[in-house]
Amino acid sequence: MQTYHKVMQKIFFSGLIILVAMALSLSRCSAQSATPTKPDSAFHRRAQNIYFELGGAGGIFSVDYDTRLTNRRNGIGMRAGLGFLPGIFSPSVLTIPVQVNYLLGKQSNFLEIGGGFTYSSAEYLGSVIIGYRHQPIQGGFNFRVNVTPLIEAGKVYPFPGMSFGYSFK
Repeated sequence: MQTYHKVMQKIFFSGLIILVAMALSLSRCSAQSATPTKPDSAFHRRAQNIYFELGGAGGIFSVDYDTRLTNRRNGIGMRAGLGFLPGIFSPSVLTIPVQVNYLLGKQSNFLEIGGGFTYSSAEYLGSVIIGYRHQPIQGGFNFRVNVTPLIEAGKVYPFPGMSFGYSFK
């Protein structure tokens, strides 16, 4: 059983590296084709968010930090958090969701796609995310709704998620 977890861990980290490389490539392509705008424009500031998520990659609930990896409101970013799965038929578990994501869209409305893993004391779970994100340009209340399939030993569990929080300028 220990060997299985090590293999899954290597697969998740390898996939995460590939996903980051692909997203960076997409980010460079979109940056080259973008029309120039004022550098002090609010859209060209790194988006940072903190939010409380119900469902999703963190389990029943999680608190997460999300940031873009460039000075833009869209494009490649990552998220990490702390979550909790209450024990109904097993002991309660603390979770750590980590994902790389890509935001497609303009202004305050985005399609969010990405993937990563969720660590718990019991196992590693793969995760994929696809959803909608409202992230205000001037900062303030943010909202996300998504589907986050969790992947465990070849089984896929569709897991809906919804979050709300605060976007920083």
